[in-house]
Amino acid sequence: MKKLIYVLVCLLAGMTTTFAANDLETVYLKNGSIIKCDVLEQTPDETIIVQTEDGNTFVFKLSDVKKITKDTKNGLASASKKFALRSGYRGFFDFGYTVGVGDFAIDRINLHTSHGYQFNPYFYLGAGLGANYYHSVEGWSAPLFAHLRGTFINGRITPFVDFKVGYSIADIQGFYMNPSAGCRFGLTPKLGLNLSIGYEMQKTEMFFFNSLVSFYSTENMCGVTFKVGLDF
Repeated sequence: MKKLIYVLVCLLAGMTTTFAANDLETVYLKNGSIIKCDVLEQTPDETIIVQTEDGNTFVFKLSDVKKITKDTKNGLASASKKFALRSGYRGFFDFGYTVGVGDFAIDRINLHTSHGYQFNPYFYLGAGLGANYYHSVEGWSAPLFAHLRGTFINGRITPFVDFKVGYSIADIQGFYMNPSAGCRFGLTPKLGLNLSIGYEMQKTEMFFFNSLVSFYSTENMCGVTFKVGLDF
């Protein structure tokens, strides 16, 4: 567990340092126009493809370009807009580990995926399927869940809150819930890295017996979950 937390912290620090190094270019055209943008692609002696701060993409002939300069002061702001969330389809894939807590503290490995729609930069709604392996008891649960996510900043580095709720099938069955919070790091305009910590609750029926009586009881199998994942 200490190794997992160490890896997550290193990823967080490394991504933050890398993002801070991005530059914003300024393209000066021979007709007098000045465009602040990111240069996406440049073909020698032919064309240059740029993306402006509002997300629009343009192609210019290099013969029409007077010069190109870099503005390190505004580089991070430009990168934030370039890698910000946009409306449309969005998918997730997460890998995690849950440390069991409470009376029925059973650790498990988590693999989850969900797919849905990003309505605006701040709200996502989808549905998903997971596979949780309780290795100490060699049991499985497969939660089917609704997935909601809210983000607070529309940029390349984005804090979020996340909520999954549904029902598990397979060996361990019952009501499932997983609230969490974390941070998203834009890797490309369409790909993001997600790091989060949350709380997982899994209800299930357990069979108890002794020499006098036997009965079923619904119990909570709770845990603290650490996850790393990608959205696309």
